[in-house]
Amino acid sequence: MTHQRSQSWAGRSPRPEQINSFDTEDIRVDQLITDFMYDSLLQRGRSEDSLNRVGIHPRHEEFTPERELAQRLQLLVDSLPANAIGPELLDRLEVTESTAYEVFHTVAQQVIRHGLSWGRVLAVFLFGLELADRTMAQPGGSVLTVMSWLSRFIISNLLNWIRSEGGGWQALFEQLASSTSFVTVFGLAALTVAAVIFLRS
Repeated sequence: MTHQRSQSWAGRSPRPEQINSFDTEDIRVDQLITDFMYDSLLQRGRSEDSLNRVGIHPRHEEFTPERELAQRLQLLVDSLPANAIGPELLDRLEVTESTAYEVFHTVAQQVIRHGLSWGRVLAVFLFGLELADRTMAQPGGSVLTVMSWLSRFIISNLLNWIRSEGGGWQALFEQLASSTSFVTVFGLAALTVAAVIFLRS
């Protein structure tokens, strides 16, 4: 699957020296998901009008913690190979409006079943993005619903680990220094395995 590149809604991503340390307590997960989805879907060729029509509206303040984190997450996801999750595997999941929640929740739970790591956190974000992107192509599909599932999953299953063991959101970029890092590769492998297990269940 080849994704088109487009300019970030922020204009340009902040340079490393412009990035502040992220205070986990200050990050609003719902806004983080909105900013991440908006920027990432733009990068995949979705238009601003199409995103606005489905109800995705980013904030426009300069360098809020959520915006900075979303931009860096998007850049990290964008650096992954286009086939980081095999498109044939995603096709076999047969995501529809009626099955999307079961697919998302079952696969995401399987990703973290054997413990958490930043690679697995990234895998959950990527899987949520893939479902959101596919939902946009379906008549009647609700991207906002997928975003709410991702937000609730992060709050319920990932946020305590991020705060207590993961080192806060800033540690994401220390642990996942590149798309070929050990942690990243194994996180994506866990996502692929989770999807395969779902298909066999």
